Amino acid sequence: MFQRKKLWLALGATLIASTGCSDEEPKQSVDEPVASTATAPTSAAEGGEGGEGGEAGASSNANVAEDNALYRTYLGLMRGHLHVGLQLYRDGAQEAAATHMKHPKDELYMKLLPGVEARGAEGFADELSALTNTVESGQPVADADTAYQDVLTAITNAEAAAGEADTAVLGQVILQLVKTAAEEYDIAVEDGQLINAHEYQDAMGFVKVASDLNQQLRENGANDELVQLIDEQLTVVQPAWPALIPPQQLDTDPSLLYGAAARIELGLYRYL
Repeated sequence: MFQRKKLWLALGATLIASTGCSDEEPKQSVDEPVASTATAPTSAAEGGEGGEGGEAGASSNANVAEDNALYRTYLGLMRGHLHVGLQLYRDGAQEAAATHMKHPKDELYMKLLPGVEARGAEGFADELSALTNTVESGQPVADADTAYQDVLTAITNAEAAAGEADTAVLGQVILQLVKTAAEEYDIAVEDGQLINAHEYQDAMGFVKVASDLNQQLRENGANDELVQLIDEQLTVVQPAWPALIPPQQLDTDPSLLYGAAARIELGLYRYL
């Protein structure tokens, strides 16, 4: 009962803030997991590359070797980085693309590796390096596409090594991706002004992966009301990214993403 009360209090505070009924904007997402006993990757306050938010590491009580939701969350974060990195490269933004391609190996892979090894999956450090090198050296887009597909295949195989993901696991991964997107966007935008394009793009990529996972929930026959709720929340936040290359002035406040994460968490609590 105590844990349930904590959850509802946290959700209520975030929902109130996200609807503009509080004098203070939220600066951290809800951190009470619903479908997993693991804590999400660290919060924005704990930092990361360039002060990055929740993707930078795992809390001390989370075990990527045992927790499938945490394991899949790291793989989802990788997917998000690589997705925006490839889009940027296709658009000719080589330098920006390279920073996204480097991040999965530099900041996430070593934290994920115990989980890869525990599940008997193949490592994919070489594939990540090949993609990064292709982008950094300015190779043709077709070569980058090929290297990207090689990494995606390796990530898919690593996910498969964890076994089939049920609704609870996929729902928790979606939640953590949206929470992390909120934290990254909060770093990227201050008082309507862009201050960090990389974090803006990170958030965009993480929500794209969350949307893909929700489609997987739909195909798996998950609860229709839960799938619809998640879909609605992911649609609500889309105006946060008017373009891949962000403008200097942004109309969307980070509280919109925090509110979406809170409503998704409430949906998981209600329907699972």
